[in-house]
Amino acid sequence: MEWTLNLALLLIGVVFAIEALGLGLGTIHRPGPGFLPFYVAIAFGLVTCFPLLRNILAVKGKKGGDGEKLSVGSILNLTTVVVALFGYVLILARAGYLISTFLLLIFLFRAGGFRKWSLILTIAFVTVSASYLVFSTWLNIRFPKGFLGI
Repeated sequence: MEWTLNLALLLIGVVFAIEALGLGLGTIHRPGPGFLPFYVAIAFGLVTCFPLLRNILAVKGKKGGDGEKLSVGSILNLTTVVVALFGYVLILARAGYLISTFLLLIFLFRAGGFRKWSLILTIAFVTVSASYLVFSTWLNIRFPKGFLGI
């Protein structure tokens, strides 16, 4: 059963890569709007290939018996992350990159098991700041500014 989840994740990566191609990749010196999403989708797809291959090979090696079952908790966690990402996409243009990404990271860290708010806020702030510095300042990629203009 786990292989179906890995296959679905691989297909999501492929779809995102195809959609990013439609946005235009640009070049390494002048990246287009699809540059980062394309390579992230490719990396995502490659990462999901390893457990998929492991699961396929493990199934071929088994002569019978029960496969692994998805637990309610794992399905709930996956659903939570997918809903959070859809929410992120919906508020990104209105709230801007900095605010929406900061809120997404806080939610994901909290859902992922972090309990100390000081740690969650610090890691989210450092991650958003570093990503903004790298992509906006160094690579001159424009992010949505949102209603506060930041």
